Amino acid sequence: MQTEDSAAQERFQHWLAHMDAYLDELMLSVPPDIAARLDYTGESLDTIEARILDRFPSIEHAKAQEAAAEVNLYAIYVGEVFRKALGGRWMLPTDDPKYAYYRLPVLDYEHRSTICPITLVTASTSRRTGEFIGRVFHNAVARP
Repeated sequence: MQTEDSAAQERFQHWLAHMDAYLDELMLSVPPDIAARLDYTGESLDTIEARILDRFPSIEHAKAQEAAAEVNLYAIYVGEVFRKALGGRWMLPTDDPKYAYYRLPVLDYEHRSTICPITLVTASTSRRTGEFIGRVFHNAVARP
């Protein structure tokens, strides 16, 4: 019998295996001028955040069930920018239900820190600065 955690891990492995397809879907879903600026650099995070803020007027909108697929696309892009710059690997924490990122895809980079791109995407809709995700990125890159 499959446990909830093992089912979550199975869904996560499927998600990882289809990451390139999700990124292709993102590039096709945004206007061409935005897609042209999504080059996986830290600077592109302001571009993706501007798109996120255009799409979601509030954190409630970003957290709505009907927004989940679109938020997923943005989170994958954000996470891949972090991963390409900092290294690390995608993980799905399932061992501690009290952990803030329990059953959410996270990036663990060099065992120094953990980043949860989904929460960065949704938090950006609350902060509404247009540079929140980029600041988190630049702080992570600058950290020894």
